[in-house]
Amino acid sequence: MKNSTPFSSTLVSLNTLLPQPEISGPLPYEALFLQHPYPLWIVEKKTGRFLEVNEAAITHYGYSREEFLEMTVDQIRPLEDVEKLKKVAGVPSGGSIVHKGVWRHYKKGQVLIDVEITSHTVYAEGRELIIVAAADITDALKWRKELENAISIYQTVSKATSDTIWNWNLQTGKVEWNQALKGLFGYERSQETNEIAWKMQCVHPDDRARIEASIQHHLAGDEKKWNETYRFLCRDGSYRYIQDRGFVVRDKAGKPERMIGSMQDITRQKQEEQHLRLLESVITTSTDAILITAAEDIDSPGPKITYVNKAFSDMTGYTAAEVIGRSPRLLQGIRTSREELSRLKNALINKVPFEGELLNYRKDGSIFWNQVSIVPVMDEQGICTHFISIQRDATEKKRKEEEVLRIKQNTEAMINSIDGFVWSVSPEFKLISANQAFKTYFGHVLGHTPDEGESVLYEQLGAERIQRWRAHYQQAFEGKTATITETEPSPDGRSVHHALVTLNPIYNQEGTVIGAACYSKDVTQLRLMQEKHSRELVRKEQQMTKAIIRTQEKERAFISRELHDNVNQILATAKITLDLVSGTDEAQQMWVGKSKTYIDMAINEIRGLSHQLAPVDIMRPGFGNSVHDLLQQFNADGRYDIFFDSAQFRETPAIQKELAINLYRILQEQLNNIEKYANASRIDVVLIRNARKIYLEVRDDGAGADMASISGGIGLRNMEYRTALFHGQLKVDTAPGKGFRLKVEVAC
Repeated sequence: MKNSTPFSSTLVSLNTLLPQPEISGPLPYEALFLQHPYPLWIVEKKTGRFLEVNEAAITHYGYSREEFLEMTVDQIRPLEDVEKLKKVAGVPSGGSIVHKGVWRHYKKGQVLIDVEITSHTVYAEGRELIIVAAADITDALKWRKELENAISIYQTVSKATSDTIWNWNLQTGKVEWNQALKGLFGYERSQETNEIAWKMQCVHPDDRARIEASIQHHLAGDEKKWNETYRFLCRDGSYRYIQDRGFVVRDKAGKPERMIGSMQDITRQKQEEQHLRLLESVITTSTDAILITAAEDIDSPGPKITYVNKAFSDMTGYTAAEVIGRSPRLLQGIRTSREELSRLKNALINKVPFEGELLNYRKDGSIFWNQVSIVPVMDEQGICTHFISIQRDATEKKRKEEEVLRIKQNTEAMINSIDGFVWSVSPEFKLISANQAFKTYFGHVLGHTPDEGESVLYEQLGAERIQRWRAHYQQAFEGKTATITETEPSPDGRSVHHALVTLNPIYNQEGTVIGAACYSKDVTQLRLMQEKHSRELVRKEQQMTKAIIRTQEKERAFISRELHDNVNQILATAKITLDLVSGTDEAQQMWVGKSKTYIDMAINEIRGLSHQLAPVDIMRPGFGNSVHDLLQQFNADGRYDIFFDSAQFRETPAIQKELAINLYRILQEQLNNIEKYANASRIDVVLIRNARKIYLEVRDDGAGADMASISGGIGLRNMEYRTALFHGQLKVDTAPGKGFRLKVEVAC
């Protein structure tokens, strides 16, 4: 650069135009121009050519002095600014300084900068010149714009954010809040809330000392950012967890002037953190294996494992380090079901839960049954990001299931082989299980095979049978064992089946009845055999009874003949012999007379006994007629008022001869008792016969008797014996002075 300039005379104006640098001692104006820190230049107003530039212009703009002097001022301006400048009035003459405002210039290399222009017009050597000072304010404008943006953003954020913004003036102790103070904590902004002491008073007592110490420590240091978490009191008395972030504004000396911050409600986050810690504790301590995979690479090589807990390692033998980043397929082997794996793959592709049991392989090659449950994990957008799998060694469970299945199959086979129905019923009268015989029979009755869970009180049974079976089941539900005989129609309704049914209560481990176990056996053939056997027994009994009666009648006939033919003849001979006794002795004649009288009495008694013991004459048609004849014969002397009622007696079919004889003898025995002991005047005899039974009743109005005195009598025992021969019943009703009543009931 030259040591002097031809425009020294024009530089005099620089004294008032430019800020004075801190230079000691007087300087010539040329030196002031050339060494001034601001870029300065002199241009010819008419041509706009640079006539002189100072060192700052050369340094700042990047052009050499020679390059400047070959250029015009328009060459460092954007074209649009050149056109704009032409519309601006020129610099007035007279030496006044004019501020031209902010313009844009190009530095060498087309680097655009913002400059603030101040100019002064001077005249030298007959030309009008302009001295220009250009201050680069690019950074200043940028900072101002950033500041304006920051202020705008702060104001917008203060209004829009749910966070509580606070501005603490450290000099005055006052705090300014945005509107979120009410929205988040419920407080209205007031003079009270504008005090920093109020804010600290709202900090939870357990956190307050820590937060105060943290703020003081931060202000005493040189850091700008502050961050703490604590609990803050709301207007309703509750506390919220707060994330409080602050920024310290310091002066040039580093002294804190202001602290600006925001309080964010993280209560939900804290709760979620606590929940996550709880879940983490559950996962890590769970006895079930837990495995987490990413949701990618479903096809090949398979989703990658991102986490396994200790239970997984215990179950499989693989450590977490050995499986992280690998696919769970490492547990699969040749015996793993392809069908289950296909179902698993489809669930993963469709992002739906999966549950199943897989035969897997441990690290040592041993196999085990793995009970697997997989659920997809979705993000906020509903996109599946991971799968969580809970796994459990089900080998023992599977073994027990197979054992239970085997036992069940064996039991079913045994039950199905039983000749009869076997079924179980719940207290709700629902079918629990049944053998094939039960299902087949009721399948015909119902028109469909009975299903488990279906009511066993089938409407096809009819109301009466339903009520009966309900009572049978209820006995078992009450803990009682019931054995009953049921008559059921065959499925085709053509025959009847007899069933022996046993119902037993089913208990659980606590001793509570949980159902009824039922067994029904068809005893129709047994019943028929029993009935046949019973008929045979009856037939033999009847034969024996007939034989007994025939024997008795023969004995009676023999005794009757002996009494009539022999004993009576002997007595008659004795009487004739007495008639031959002669003499006049009165005493002797008296005893002979008495003897003849006793002999006559014996002959009459024997004649009566002989008549009673004589064979019964039932040859006359009708048993009722035989009874009528007996009553007439008995009352031949008319001593009694006898009433015989046989209106309800059916003569047909004819009564068995043995039964007729037996009834005849019973009536005969009772008439003899009346004659001997009753002292009666009236006798009523009722004879009734229906389709099944014969009833004989004999009543008298005699003296009656004490039951104790007659219970061992031969006559009564004889009548009871005759009644028992025909499986009948004999009843006596008597009392002293009340007459005597005999009732006989036998099957016909």
